[in-house]
Formats: sequence, structure tokens, C-alpha cells
Amino acid sequence: MLAELLVVALGDGGLVLIPVREERIVLVEHQAEAFVGGGHPAGTDTRRFDPARVDRRAVRCELGLGAGQLVVGQVSVREWKGWRELLQAFALIAPQRPEARLLLVGCNTHPYNRPYIDKVEREVARLGVQGHVIWAGERPDVPEILKALDVFVLASLVEMHPLSVLEAMIQRVPVVATAV
Repeated sequence: MLAELLVVALGDGGLVLIPVREERIVLVEHQAEAFVGGGHPAGTDTRRFDPARVDRRAVRCELGLGAGQLVVGQVSVREWKGWRELLQAFALIAPQRPEARLLLVGCNTHPYNRPYIDKVEREVARLGVQGHVIWAGERPDVPEILKALDVFVLASLVEMHPLSVLEAMIQRVPVVATAV
């Protein structure tokens, strides 16, 4: 299901994204011009994320992860995703759980994201957790990646609609998230 979003151009030059069903309220309150943008996925295909269709052991094996390893992860490496905070928290766990791994998935192949990834890599080295961090790169198999985790973390500083939390929950993976 796709829910259209309304892009509202405010008088100060700012933009606000709102669900179309709230269009009248926002337009009246802000006396703003608006146009309907494309679509925004407002839900998750539960057939694609059906936990019964994913072989957790096979995915972990492909990623080089053993059955007894604690695997923590988040999908999408972007600045607002709170990676510094996630790494700092993981660095507290790693000495107590030497078998623990942090799975970093996505975005490290995009040139626009390279400066941030370089910062993340330096932070990994500074915290001394290089042997615990697995860079999985871009992956189209998000349901499988989520199923491989023991804990999904959403450390985001800001999010509009964190579908990844819903997707992890569908895979029956425990979620730790910031209050976004």
C-alpha cells in the first residue's frame, strides 16, 4: 500500500511532508501552496518479510557468523542514523561479549556517503572494535539480513517513518530504538 504525501511549501521557504488525508488542515492553518509528491511506502510487504521463508542459519553462514555469536545490527549507514552513538554503545558490549559482532549494512558504496563512512571507520578504529564490525555493504536481501540479527538497533537521531523497526519486528527480532 502506498500513501501519497503532500509537500507543503511554507512561507519561509521550508517544506513539510504530510499524509494527503491531512491536506485541508495544513493548508488552512499555514495558508500554503501545496503539490502532491510521488508515493512513500507506508507499510511493509509481510509476504516478503515472512520469517518462515528465511533460513537464519544459511544467512549467518554466508556472513561468516557462527550460531553462538551475538549479532547486533542496523540497516542504512547515513549520518542521521546515529552510528557514532551505536558504535560507542557497542564498544561497551564488545569487551564483555568477545563473540559479539556489529553488522553494518548499506550505503558504504555511494560516493556521496564516503566522507561519512570514513568517519565511521575512524571511529571503529578509535574504539578498538575493528575485529567485531562486519561491513556488509549494499544488500537487496533486507529480510534475510534482519533475520540474521539477534538484536536490531535503530539509533537514529531523526526519522520520519522508520519502516526498518516494523520489518525487524515482523522477522521477530528484538528491537532497541531511540525515541524518534
